Amino acid sequence: MKRALLIVDPQNDFVLPSGSLAVKGAVEDMDRLSDIVKRRGLEIDKIIITLDSHHPIHIASPIYWEDEEGNLPPPFTLITSGSKWIPRFHKEKAFEYLEQIEQKGKKLIIWPPHTLFGSSGWAVYEPLFNAVNDWVLKTGRDLATCPKGSNPLTEMFSAVKPEVSFDEEKDNAAAEQFLNQLEGFDAIWVAGEAENFCVKETVEDILELRADIGAKIEILKGCTSSI
Repeated sequence: MKRALLIVDPQNDFVLPSGSLAVKGAVEDMDRLSDIVKRRGLEIDKIIITLDSHHPIHIASPIYWEDEEGNLPPPFTLITSGSKWIPRFHKEKAFEYLEQIEQKGKKLIIWPPHTLFGSSGWAVYEPLFNAVNDWVLKTGRDLATCPKGSNPLTEMFSAVKPEVSFDEEKDNAAAEQFLNQLEGFDAIWVAGEAENFCVKETVEDILELRADIGAKIEILKGCTSSI
């Protein structure tokens, strides 16, 4: 049986208690996952790690918005197109983004700045990094990394596609490239953080776009937690 392991955003800002967007239970999740990689590495033919990769100016960061008095929204503020919050950057695109996600029944959540590219919070949780690195050295098998979230105009919870596409040709090509990495496996283990955001949306997009691949997914429930 050919098996892939898809690990969604196993990064310090999500995993460590000191992380800016720590998920309760994530340390234990990633320790269990590290143990699986060590014990059952020969059963894994490929590992894919997605990496949330933000820049300081991002539509879901407090710095992006202000009210009429110049106050920034606190983390976990919900922003809609009719709220008091005014975009400080890319105003036309920002309102277009709000309108499009509202059509899907969603609201913009302002998050604490997290997984800033190159920061310590962006790095993979060290015990898992070491387990995966040892797996590569011992087996010589394929490790792939997939950054996501660098476009300041849109959230990208899913590793497959952004919440709103402002360049459909580019985003469709990136989605196809990601999905192609999951072809040819008999089983796809999925783990990572957070279960109710990035893991959930990644799996839902795989099921929507490639049901044949989605049918092979197995969620490692002991290796993922919700915010």
